[in-house]
Amino acid sequence: HPPISVRSNVVFFEPYYAGEPGRHKACWNLLEPMHRNYYQPIQFKLPSYPDTSLPITQIDEKSGIFDNERFLAYNNPQAMSKYESYRIYIHPSLGYSGNAKRFKQQPDVNEKALILDGNVYDGHLNPIYNCKICTEYYQTKSYFSANPHAKGKVLLVKNNILTRVKDGGFTLSLKPMCCSGHNSHIPLYFHFTLTNPLTNEVVLQSLINVNVKQWKKSVPNKSKKQRFE
Repeated sequence: HPPISVRSNVVFFEPYYAGEPGRHKACWNLLEPMHRNYYQPIQFKLPSYPDTSLPITQIDEKSGIFDNERFLAYNNPQAMSKYESYRIYIHPSLGYSGNAKRFKQQPDVNEKALILDGNVYDGHLNPIYNCKICTEYYQTKSYFSANPHAKGKVLLVKNNILTRVKDGGFTLSLKPMCCSGHNSHIPLYFHFTLTNPLTNEVVLQSLINVNVKQWKKSVPNKSKKQRFE
């Protein structure tokens, strides 16, 4: 069965089905578009009961709420998440520190942590790569001189901020480096996994559906505008 599409600005992780990779209960459609080469904070939530499937069977088109009573029980804030206070590490395949100092990328032995990894796909689960236009654009602008490993990546996640699971969730800053239109795919699909390094097993996953625009409209500077009037 295809995942149920849910419009939301909060993205929930769900159990990872080891025997059925790529299978998701829900696909989270971000309410606002993202923009190429801009960081956008995304709030992620972990289920209070990580071994229980998301209780999504129907959507209220007006409110976007699904199976409200069952979901409130599933996302019970009084029920401490199994991974509360765990540190979130970003896998090197996604992590980007910019010009800031580098944080350690691997957890210590026996440290309570989860490692976030991910990929970008089209609607048929084919991987998306940076297009020629964007690749040449970043080369011309001398991007990634301090982080050459980031060249050619379609999605970057800021990894120079200490992030822990708090109140059952965490926030990460995502920066798409290519846009939907360049790939003739609207939208793009971000697939994320969380791995427990103690067991090296993927424990949770999420699927995000987002329209990435090429340019972000600038907001006029009022003070500058007044000087020229």
